[in-house]
Amino acid sequence: LPSRFKQFMPEAEEGTNRFFLKKGFEPCLVIYHPEMWEVIFRKVSELSEFNMEQRLFQRYFLNGLEEIELDKAGRFL
Repeated sequence: LPSRFKQFMPEAEEGTNRFFLKKGFEPCLVIYHPEMWEVIFRKVSELSEFNMEQRLFQRYFLNGLEEIELDKAGRFL
């Protein structure tokens, strides 16, 4: 990650650099701190699986989600 982004990213507990990465709505990547991801995931999970539009949104939104960990140089694979 570029150093200008790293300064705004809080470290996860226990000194690890764990984050969640997903494809955004536009052609971009979005990175979430675990605490923020929990809030968002909870809201998306509360949508009705019986409503077709909400179910399709859940599938689209959660598709391709990856949990990543940055190394000491701020890189992830």
